[in-house]
Amino acid sequence: MALDVLVTTDRIARDPVGRDFVQQVQRDAGRLNLNDAALYYDFPTYSDYETVAHKPDALIVSSRHGVLAIRLVDATEDGHISGTTLEALDESLAQFCSILIGRLLKSRTLRKGLSALVFPVTPVVFVAGWRRAALELDASSFVSSVEGFHTLLSQLSTNSLGADAMSEIRSVVEGAKALARAQKRVIDDPQKQHLAAALSSLEAEIANFDQKQRRAALVTIIGPQRIRGLAGSGKTIILAMKAAHLHLTRPDDNILVAFWTRSLRATIKVLITRFFRHYRDEDPDWDRIHIRHGWGGSTVEGVYTDACRRAGKVPLTFRTARQNAPVRSDPFDYSCQELVAARPGIEAYYDHVLIDEGQDLPGSFYQLCFALAKGDRDEKSIVWAYDELQNILNVRMRSPEQLFGEDANGEPNVSLERTAHLLPPGATNDTVLSKCYRNQRDVLGRSARHGIWRLQRNRPTARKSRALAGCGV
Repeated sequence: MALDVLVTTDRIARDPVGRDFVQQVQRDAGRLNLNDAALYYDFPTYSDYETVAHKPDALIVSSRHGVLAIRLVDATEDGHISGTTLEALDESLAQFCSILIGRLLKSRTLRKGLSALVFPVTPVVFVAGWRRAALELDASSFVSSVEGFHTLLSQLSTNSLGADAMSEIRSVVEGAKALARAQKRVIDDPQKQHLAAALSSLEAEIANFDQKQRRAALVTIIGPQRIRGLAGSGKTIILAMKAAHLHLTRPDDNILVAFWTRSLRATIKVLITRFFRHYRDEDPDWDRIHIRHGWGGSTVEGVYTDACRRAGKVPLTFRTARQNAPVRSDPFDYSCQELVAARPGIEAYYDHVLIDEGQDLPGSFYQLCFALAKGDRDEKSIVWAYDELQNILNVRMRSPEQLFGEDANGEPNVSLERTAHLLPPGATNDTVLSKCYRNQRDVLGRSARHGIWRLQRNRPTARKSRALAGCGV
């Protein structure tokens, strides 16, 4: 296994010390015995009782060394850094570790006795290039080089944690513990109750993020991002986690979470609240996070109706739109087209736009969201989740160029290829969720093959790869 690195924000581009540390640890992972470890950059953030935020620059979860919370600094020789002191960083890091330990202690898997973990949690202050004597800090270990970090790791080496314990630690750190869970199965004899044991193991796996889910949820990138997969692959959960994470790290930003199925609003709100409260003991600021139906109505807030009102226009009702729309055209598509045509009357209002159920929304809605997002063309923070094979008779997925349209010069408004150079290390702007947690593999395979047969009968040039590409079927 290789060291799993998750760079959760673009701050690393402005942090040479952090960038060098991550690169060196990646390069020396084998020598440091971190091949099966996970390294999070700029994550997570916890708040204390005074709502003061505490966060490491890097967090390492290792089966051989436990958890290390690391602050990465480039200090002057008198120990000052950017208006603060190493002592202040040491105190904040200790507070972060105390909060994290409290959360980890809630897990029976990770606890021994009443108040001790089966592994150490170690705060570390890493001062790059420090050439004087090592500093004595109240709570944290002090290192000034990767070699010093290696020495510290060798001192922390302990009995290797098993896969279950590692998965449990990551579940706590990443916030998967905030998800609602079914009551745990009681299995008296796993050797005889094979099916019950298998179901219990499957439920434990579902309760945690898989690798692709955690990267899609935790990594914030500059520019557009597409998340696609079969129904039941976790896209709504990922968007809710992403909204909570953005709100934690950028509390002054306006965030839009758009959807189409009206009953989904309550689910999204509950998920965002749970994820947010996992890191901060308070509810999100709903003046900053707007969970909106795509259309809305006279008594229901929606992306379209809100945009109309901000632009000083009267939103079209379904009846009016249906009467005015061309024959066989979608009334909502017609309404969005009319509003988009009114640009520049549309106000760029949101710092981040997250779109769920993207397969159910017309291209004109995507173009409306593009206009509502702040920033330059290639730096607009727009994330859309798209069901693949939602309809087995229509396996074609619309490209970003088709969804978001073109600018006045004929250039696509959104291009995943064009913005790929803005991605942080190890990130992607096109995530394919290959696991489906709703249906068995053979059921998915039969459905897909039936749809392909129907499609090929009507369109002889269609190929099987179009239907199954990236779906894990």
